Amino acid sequence: MENELKYTKRFINRNFRLKVYGYDSDNRRINKLVGVQGLDALIGAEFINKFIGKALASGKDCSTHRLRRGLQVSLYAK
Repeated sequence: MENELKYTKRFINRNFRLKVYGYDSDNRRINKLVGVQGLDALIGAEFINKFIGKALASGKDCSTHRLRRGLQVSLYAK
C-alpha cells in the first residue's frame, strides 16, 4: 500500500478546501474544514491520493466522496 502522497501538501491546500462530515474513529460527530494533515489522520494517504486524483479529473467545483465507515469528504476547488 501507498504511505505517501502523490501531491504535495502545499499543492493540495492551495487548490482545495477539505471538509469532513460524519463520525470519526471515536464515534464523535464532526463537521469541519481540515488541512492535509488532519485529513491524513482521518482517512490515510491512499484515500487522499485517490480523492485528489478524481477531483482533478472531474473539473467540478465540488467533489464529494463517502466512506463506508460513515465519513463524507468534500473537496471544494478554490
